[in-house]
Amino acid sequence: MPNRQLSGSEMRLDAMQIAVQALQHVIVLFSGIILVPVILINFYRIPDAEGYRFIFMTGLVSAAATLMQVIRYRQFGLGAPMFMGTSGAFIACAHAAITQGGLHLLSNLVLMTAPLYFLFGFCLRYIRHIITPTVGGVVIMLAMAGLLKDATHVWTGDMTVDGHEAFIRILIGVLTIAVMILAEWIGGRRYRPWTLALGMLAGCITAWFFGETDLSRVSTAPWLGLPETLLAEFVFKPTPAYWMDFFTFSIAVMVTAIKYTGDVMALDQVRFPGRRVLDYDALKGGLFASGLSAGLAGLAGGMPATSHSPNTSLMGMTGIASRRITLACTLLLTIIILSPKTTMLLMSIPEPVAGAVGVVLVSHLFATGMRLVAGKELNFRNGFIAGLSLCVGLLIGSGYFFPNAFPEYLAPVVTNGFAVGGMLAVALTLLTRLQMGRGVAFKVPPRVDHLGVVNRQVAEFAEAFDLPRATASRLDLACEEVFVHMVGESEKNSITREILFRLRRTKRKVFVDACCGTRIDDVSLDPDNAGLPGDLEAIKESDFKSIGLKLLGHIAQNIEHIHINNFAFVSFELSRPKKEA
Repeated sequence: MPNRQLSGSEMRLDAMQIAVQALQHVIVLFSGIILVPVILINFYRIPDAEGYRFIFMTGLVSAAATLMQVIRYRQFGLGAPMFMGTSGAFIACAHAAITQGGLHLLSNLVLMTAPLYFLFGFCLRYIRHIITPTVGGVVIMLAMAGLLKDATHVWTGDMTVDGHEAFIRILIGVLTIAVMILAEWIGGRRYRPWTLALGMLAGCITAWFFGETDLSRVSTAPWLGLPETLLAEFVFKPTPAYWMDFFTFSIAVMVTAIKYTGDVMALDQVRFPGRRVLDYDALKGGLFASGLSAGLAGLAGGMPATSHSPNTSLMGMTGIASRRITLACTLLLTIIILSPKTTMLLMSIPEPVAGAVGVVLVSHLFATGMRLVAGKELNFRNGFIAGLSLCVGLLIGSGYFFPNAFPEYLAPVVTNGFAVGGMLAVALTLLTRLQMGRGVAFKVPPRVDHLGVVNRQVAEFAEAFDLPRATASRLDLACEEVFVHMVGESEKNSITREILFRLRRTKRKVFVDACCGTRIDDVSLDPDNAGLPGDLEAIKESDFKSIGLKLLGHIAQNIEHIHINNFAFVSFELSRPKKEA
């Protein structure tokens, strides 16, 4: 079976395949939509009519948010199959809001903090070296820890069952996982897209055999149901307690924005394995769409929608990532939300089956997070950032780290392992960036006859910072290849904006950032295919550009290439040999 995952645009899907894939995604997404509202409704004993409206609006906004992600219109939308649900990061601050002002105050805070997604998107250009794949991978793995805890509680029945019932739950869950593994590993292209459906079918049949299936709520539920009111009541009381809730909610929004960035990176790896170019313009559009959907959630009275990682795992498991499937999923999800009977049918999936499916999806999510962390050179510092952030996040999330040591108003922040671990990863990455030391910056017109300016500036940098001759030569050659590549793209697109270089050095490395005013072809070639031709005299003129990029791949390390606002940013590192350092 090939390792490469196929995106929906690369393969033909018939109506049956689209329907089955959409249903699988709805099953995974639905639990992620209703989980947070159900927890809050049960905890605060919210009346049935108000609680149904809360779930209804959360689901409807999640469907609309998913639709906004898949459709790219100007600066809005990711243009890729990103599924949107609710996030556990909002539970703690939602508790504080409902305690003080009920669902009305919660809706107000959702609406007031929605612009922060836009702010995060606008700042991407300046924080691209901080929100790195390492940070994204850490946040995804911390999210995995919370999802694994939820899946375990569902599978074990909140760990209150024992004896014969416990054995039955174990049997149902293990059989579900076994069928999913067999379908994914040895099913090939014929059965792999059906992995989730086959596993759940086997689990549900086993649960029915042992009497673990209850469909009584399905028979009594109506086919169609709408809430009594469609818009939430807007309440604004600027008390000190309100501003503290606003602060904690803002932290949750920033954490979910970072998680969204990590999920986009993970989705990119699923759709295009090995590709290292991330389109930050699309990412920014996705964040803008998230902000718009959060504003709709505040107006409608639901929870804000954010990226739902298990659906990305499902795409990796089935090998299909299609926007057509996402559109079908959105339509199917809307129908389910409008019909209480179909909602009850999904909620009647046996708990051991749902929990076992969650465990498999979490395993894929953890693997995705590890690939993001290891995608860049996993040196001591990056490994330490990932390891410490994970440990601190898991420690805080366990609930055993001095749970009563902090003031009550800080509890939504300091007891949230997902938030603390993610913010620690960001802080450590920022500290690493600040420790790079002094450097120089210079601009060069995008013309080949100005190549000498680049050579002269690099030579002056090498002399000023006392670089050894070998390192200076490699730095000059790497900057020259990047400059020539950017000049070629600028001339092709009639761009006259100057090319900016920034050079910095530490004790053992030299860091280079280059920026030009147009999008350029991928400079981060796959190292496995970056070999230089043996006969240089036999190559064609059209191959010279690829040879230059392959040469760059042999000279530099950690080559990164992103696009933001039609600007291309290329960064790389040069390691100094130990005998030089």
